[in-house]
Amino acid sequence: MIRKAVGLVVALILALIVWSVPVAAQPPPPPACHVFYGEVTIDASPATDGTEVTAHIGDLSWSITTSGGKYGYDPLFLIPLDDPATSGKDGGEDGDEITFKVDGEAAATYTFQTYAVTELNLSISTTGVTYYTLVVDVSPTGAGTVDLSPGASGNQYESGTPVALTANPASGYVFDHWSGDLSGSTNPTSITMNGNKSVTAHFNEISAVQYTLTISSAEGGSVTTPGEGTFDYDAGEVVELVASPDDGYEFDEWTGDTGTVDDVDDTTTTITMDADKSIKAVFTAVVPGISPARFSASNLRLSPQEVQPDQQVEISISMANNGGTTGSRTVILYINGDREDSSTISLAPGSAQDVVFTLSKSIPGTYDVLLEGLPSQFMVIAAPATGSPGGLGTGAIIGIVVGVVVIAVVVLLVVRKRRRYD
Repeated sequence: MIRKAVGLVVALILALIVWSVPVAAQPPPPPACHVFYGEVTIDASPATDGTEVTAHIGDLSWSITTSGGKYGYDPLFLIPLDDPATSGKDGGEDGDEITFKVDGEAAATYTFQTYAVTELNLSISTTGVTYYTLVVDVSPTGAGTVDLSPGASGNQYESGTPVALTANPASGYVFDHWSGDLSGSTNPTSITMNGNKSVTAHFNEISAVQYTLTISSAEGGSVTTPGEGTFDYDAGEVVELVASPDDGYEFDEWTGDTGTVDDVDDTTTTITMDADKSIKAVFTAVVPGISPARFSASNLRLSPQEVQPDQQVEISISMANNGGTTGSRTVILYINGDREDSSTISLAPGSAQDVVFTLSKSIPGTYDVLLEGLPSQFMVIAAPATGSPGGLGTGAIIGIVVGVVVIAVVVLLVVRKRRRYD
């Protein structure tokens, strides 16, 4: 019975505690207003503390004072929303023009927007010189910076001042274009301060940048790899191109944006995508009864096939023109799958020529060679440790000397023992 009574009392106490704890109040909704803040300059210098800043919508006005050449930081400068439930106008409505004044002098205008937060720098002149504000932004945030020359406190410039802007991309980004009171992608660029200006520098992630490659061909053949038409590639991507002539034609050259084409006169080549590009394969008709130039490769030779680091290796191959016309050929040497060197030759019909490459490697290992489709290898072997002539090190020589001395002592003891018994 006592236990039940005690339990009842405890339950009542807990109930009273829970009942007495107030329910957590919901946060009040954000105030319906337009918030402003920024720097204040007078004659291009920061305004002194206590300078009055006022905002006006018709006959309504609100005021705040500066601190440290700024306003609206502490406290915020709030322009309230007009309350439709009350008679008369007591605040702003979306679209209302707000006039800002500094010490009674008009400094800027802005359009009222409910729930907006705006950085608006204000400036006036007491000397008759007009100053304008240059607002600079970056998109996306953190993708880069913009340098201004000349620099100015609060980006306040005397009317007519030309200002140079340089966009600096952060790591992993590339500058793309300007917007606002500037357009285009010229960098650096400039703007003349004949009014308040706002400029945004736009950057793109490098991995997201793509360029378009347009491929076509003239009469007499086609581009079989990657084909013909329009293709999109990531920035910096290397694209292989293969041109195939029709019967009665031979490949002549690549034309168009060939600045980053590996071999302009080779049917198989590559192009590096660092911008939008257009390229075309050109073919020429073969004279009837005369076959075009046809090249063959044979007798791949490496000398020597085992070398020490930085020792030269000579790689040669025999090239022949088995066709009926003089032609050119670019012979490309690949080492471990990477292009190492190339040589362009021109051969008359029925003639042959050795193409020779000389190279060296400093890192020991096996190197795969591919030349005109013919494979081979050479090896770089680490140089042996420096020792005495004959390949014997100092330790080996000492060991031999000690061994000879021991043998001599043993022989001498045996001879003396025999003489004693004799």
